[in-house]
Amino acid sequence: MKTKMKSLLCVASISCLFAGQAMAGLLLCDIASGASCLSDTGDETFQVVDTDGTLDTITSFTFDRNAGFTNSFGFYDLADSSNRLDIFSGTSLGLSAETIVWDGLGYSVLGGGSAVFGSGAEFGLYSVNSGGNTWFSQTLLNADGLDHWLSFATLGNTPGLLGVMNYTFALDDQYGGGDQDFNDAIFTCIDCVPAGGPTINRVPEPAPLALMGLGLLVMRHQIKKRQR
Repeated sequence: MKTKMKSLLCVASISCLFAGQAMAGLLLCDIASGASCLSDTGDETFQVVDTDGTLDTITSFTFDRNAGFTNSFGFYDLADSSNRLDIFSGTSLGLSAETIVWDGLGYSVLGGGSAVFGSGAEFGLYSVNSGGNTWFSQTLLNADGLDHWLSFATLGNTPGLLGVMNYTFALDDQYGGGDQDFNDAIFTCIDCVPAGGPTINRVPEPAPLALMGLGLLVMRHQIKKRQR
């Protein structure tokens, strides 16, 4: 019997580091203090990067949020936006983490829910705020017809913790555009690429080493923050 294919996609939400101003064409440095001035890639859909059948045990973190609303986060099926996988609840605060497993058929949160998508490994991002609005990464699905997500390819392209994340996603959670600061919640993912993009087979990294590496980065950030 063949071993069931498994790969992990790690997602983190990061905010509280971030401050920005309402403007068109925001760069990452407008949103995240100390980040490189990266442009929005325009990507709206994504997929897991590693499908070689090994268990990738990298884990990521969440930070505080910077919004009047509370914002949940998850993946949705590109074939049916009502078919969703909840990852972070709107009450997730402080440093925390979730890891998502791709088993060749569907996604599941370790110790949480699961979903099989008609779009296979490909997914979109969604957030539901405490005001009752749902914002999808595909602009055409949003009730106000506006783009509520910016995506940045941050792996190796910016210093600090964001530089070890494949992608960083910035959310503006207000209906009708609001202040367009895109710092209401920041989410990141390790081992994700734009849908249809190239995939790779990675040598799995032991969970303790990955956790230690990211933990040291977080500690370094917190020390720098206290020294300001």
